[in-house]
Amino acid sequence: MSTLGGLVWSIADQLRGIYRPHQYGGIILPFTILRRLDCLLEPTRDEVRALAEKYEGGALDVQVKRKTGLTFYNTSQYDFTQLLKDPEGLRANLIDYISRFSSNIDVFERFGFETEINRLEEKKRLYLIVSKFANVDLHPDTVPNAEMGDLYEHLIYKFAEASNEEAGEHYTPRDAIRLMVDLLFAEESEALLEPGTVRTIYDPTAGTGGMLSVAEERLLERNPQARLRLYGQEINDLSYAICKSDMIGKGQEVSNIRLGDTLADDKFFDKSFDFCMSNPPYGVDWKASETAVKEERAKGGPSGRFGPGLPQVSDGQMLFLTHLAHKMRPAHEGGGRAGIVLNGSPLFTGAAESGPSEIRRWLLENDLVDAIIALPTDMFFNTGIATYIWLMDNAKQSERRGKVQLIDASNMWTKMRKGMGSKRKEVGAATREQIVKLYDAFSETGGSKILNNSDFGYWAITIERPLRLNFSASRAITLDDKVQIKAFGRGTDPAPFMTVLASMGEELYLSQDQFVEALREQFAAAGLKLTPAQYRQLAITLGEPDELAEAVMDAKGCLEPDTRKRDTENVPFTYGANPLGDAGRDETIKAYFEAEVAPHAPDAWVDAKKTKVGYEIPFTRLFYTYTEPRPFEAIDRDLEAQIAKIMELLRKVESLRKDRDSTVESILGVETVQLKYLIPASRPLTYGIVQAGDPVEDGVPYIGPSDIVDHNGVADPEALRKTTHGIAQAYRRSALIEGDVVVSIGPAFGKTMIVPAELTGANLTQDTARVACDDRIAFNKYVQWVLRSPVAYRFWDKQITGATFRRLNLDTLARTPIPLPSLDEQHRIVERLDRETAQIDALIAECERLIKLSQERRSALITTAVTGQTA
Repeated sequence: MSTLGGLVWSIADQLRGIYRPHQYGGIILPFTILRRLDCLLEPTRDEVRALAEKYEGGALDVQVKRKTGLTFYNTSQYDFTQLLKDPEGLRANLIDYISRFSSNIDVFERFGFETEINRLEEKKRLYLIVSKFANVDLHPDTVPNAEMGDLYEHLIYKFAEASNEEAGEHYTPRDAIRLMVDLLFAEESEALLEPGTVRTIYDPTAGTGGMLSVAEERLLERNPQARLRLYGQEINDLSYAICKSDMIGKGQEVSNIRLGDTLADDKFFDKSFDFCMSNPPYGVDWKASETAVKEERAKGGPSGRFGPGLPQVSDGQMLFLTHLAHKMRPAHEGGGRAGIVLNGSPLFTGAAESGPSEIRRWLLENDLVDAIIALPTDMFFNTGIATYIWLMDNAKQSERRGKVQLIDASNMWTKMRKGMGSKRKEVGAATREQIVKLYDAFSETGGSKILNNSDFGYWAITIERPLRLNFSASRAITLDDKVQIKAFGRGTDPAPFMTVLASMGEELYLSQDQFVEALREQFAAAGLKLTPAQYRQLAITLGEPDELAEAVMDAKGCLEPDTRKRDTENVPFTYGANPLGDAGRDETIKAYFEAEVAPHAPDAWVDAKKTKVGYEIPFTRLFYTYTEPRPFEAIDRDLEAQIAKIMELLRKVESLRKDRDSTVESILGVETVQLKYLIPASRPLTYGIVQAGDPVEDGVPYIGPSDIVDHNGVADPEALRKTTHGIAQAYRRSALIEGDVVVSIGPAFGKTMIVPAELTGANLTQDTARVACDDRIAFNKYVQWVLRSPVAYRFWDKQITGATFRRLNLDTLARTPIPLPSLDEQHRIVERLDRETAQIDALIAECERLIKLSQERRSALITTAVTGQTA
C-alpha cells in the first residue's frame, strides 16, 4: 500500500505552485474516486451505453442492475482513455463525464469538483493530472476492495497532515477496528458460519467507511457465502464521499450510506441492526445538535434514544452510546450487539443522578453492557489517551446475564516501527486473538474481571451535623437595614427593639431556648412583641458557631443542620455484602453509617430525602494491584553498594578525562589546517535558511541550535519544525546528507552533531552551519570531535569579542585550526574517544538508577509515616 499510496500522492507534485499543500486532497481524492469508478465500470461500459439508448430514469436503474449487477452507472461516451484523445475539449468532456453518473453518485459535488477542474484547466495542469491518473490501474483485479480502502485512508492521512488536521477525525486505525469486529462477532461465531447467512451492520459515525469495510472483510474470511449489508451515516462531506465510493466498489447498496448529523437527524430512524459500531469524537461539544436532541428527548420521553439522560454539552460521546443501544435489533427479533470506542470519561464522569450517571444506570439496569475492554494508549491517530471498547448486547448468553466483563488489555500491544500521528502502538493478530480468548473464556483472571451489574451502583448519601451556636444581644449593633427588616418585619420601626437589645449587655447564651426566652421577657417589658418565627430568626441572626453550645432546633423541633459541616459519601450497593442492590438501601446505608460515620461523629445523621442513586465503573481501581515498598534494609544495602560503585566510576571518569585530554593534547603537535581547506567546493561551508516562514506539516525539516540535544543528534527527528518545499528548494545549498557535521553558530555556538540517515534532505537555520569535509583528507566524525574540544574553543575565545554577547560567525568557524594527522590516525582517535564517552554514558545511567533507589526509599518512608507500619 505504501507504494500505491505514494504513487497516487506523488501526482500532487504537479499541483505545486498553483495549490498549497493543504489543498492537494481536494484534487487527489476526487480524481482517485473517479479513476476507481472508471475501472469498475470498464467491463460493462458498452452494455450500459446500449441500455441507455433504450431506457432512462428509474427504468434504466432497474435494467442496469438486472443486466450487470451494478447499482450505479455512467452513460457518457467518455472514459479516461477517450478523454485524453481530445486535449482541447478535455475540460468540457470531463465535466460531461462526471455529470452522467447515475443520480445516486453524488460524491463529486461534495468536493466542488467542477470548480477545481476549471481551475486546473486555467493553470494548464488538467491534461497532466488526468494523464497521470490514467496510468494508475485501480481495477478490482489489481487493487482489491480491502486495498482500495487502505488507499483511501492513506490519502486521507496525507491530506490531514498537509491540512494540519487530525487523521483520526476521518478514520480509525485498522487494528483497533479488527479487534472490535472480532469481539462483536465472538458471540455469534457459529451462526455466522452458516451458509447464506445475512446480517446488517451500522456505523453512525462512518467516516471513510473503515469499520464497515473491515467488518465485511472479517465476515467473508470466515464464511465466503455470508452477506453483510452495510449501513452508515457521516456528517463530513469529504469522508461521506469516500465512504460512499468505497461501498460502491464493494457492491453495497449505495443508498445505505447517508449524509447528515446522526445526533440531530437519524437518517435510519426506522431501522435496527444486527451489529452496530462507532468511534465517535471524544471531548467534542454537541452544541450544533443541542436543540434537536432536546426536542427529540422531550418528544420521545424515557423510551427515546436520548431518554436515559443527557451528558454535558461539552462532550457528546455518551449520546452515541445511547443511540447505539437503541439501534440494536430488539431482543424479541433475535437481539443485536454493538461496539463503541470511548475515552475514560463515560466510565465515571458525572455525580449521582446526573445525565452521565443516569445513562450508565439505564444501560446497566437494563443489562445492556456486555464487556468493557481497556485498550493500550497511543492506539489512535489523534489521541494518546486511554480508550475503551464498550460491548453492548440486548440478548446475552445465559451465563452473561446480569453481569459485565472487564478486560484490561492496556499492556497488550506491539510497538510500531514508525508512528503515525499519535499512534505508536498496534494490536497485531496474535494479540487480538489473546484478547478475544479472554473475552470468550468469561472467567476471572489477572486481566479479566466478572462483576454483577449492581456492583457498579452506589448511593450518594448526605451526612448532616447539628448547627451549634452561642447567642449574644450585643451583636445587634452590626445588623444592617435588610437584616432588621427580616427580623422585625417590614413597616416595623426597629429602633425600640434595637434599644432593648443594646440594654441586654454582652451576656453569652449557649442555648437557643434560653436566649429566646430572655428576648421575650425584655421585649415584653418594653411593650414589644414578635412572632415565634421572628424570635427564632433573630436568634439565628445573633448567633455564632460554638461547638460547646446546644444544638439549634428548627420550627418543627427538629435539629437544624449546619451547612458548613454537610458532607456527602458514596455507599456502594455491595457494602456489607449486600446482595439486593438498590432494594437493600435502608439496611445497607444504616450499616455503613454505624460503622463508618457514627464512631467519628456521634451527633451526625443521614438526610434520607437527599439520597441519590449513581452508577460508575471504576475500571482502573478494580485492576489496581498494590505493590509493597521494599524493606528499608534491602534498599539501604543497594544504596550503599550503588554509592560505592558510583564513587569508583567517578574515579574512572576522572581518569578518562585525563586520557581524553591527553588524546586531544597529543594532536596539538600535529600540523594544523584551517577548516575551510578541508571543505570541497561542491559542498561548501554554509549556514542555513534565513526566513523559514511559518512551520508546515507536509514540508522539509530543518535543524536549529535548540534542536541539538547532544553529539548524538536531535531528541526527536519527527518533532523538528518544517518549512515549505519551495523555501527548502531556495536554500538547497545547505541541504544535509547522512554523515554531515552540523555546528551551532551565532550566540549559542559550539553544539555539534552528525546527521543521521533519516535526516538526509533536511536543512538548517541561519544559526547552524554545515561542515562536509573531503573524505580523502579528513574524517567528518574526527572533525566533529575537534570542534567539541578545547582546541577549537581556545581559538574561538581569542577571535570572538562582544560586550553584550558573543557569537561565532561563519568566517571564524572557517578559520578554525584543525590538527590533521593521517586518516588512519583520525579513525583511531575517534574510536578511542567514542569508547571513553560510552563509559561516561554508563556512569550517567548508574546515577539515574541511584536516583530511582532514593525515590523508592522516600516512598517507603512516606508509607511508614502514613500507615504506621514498617514495610
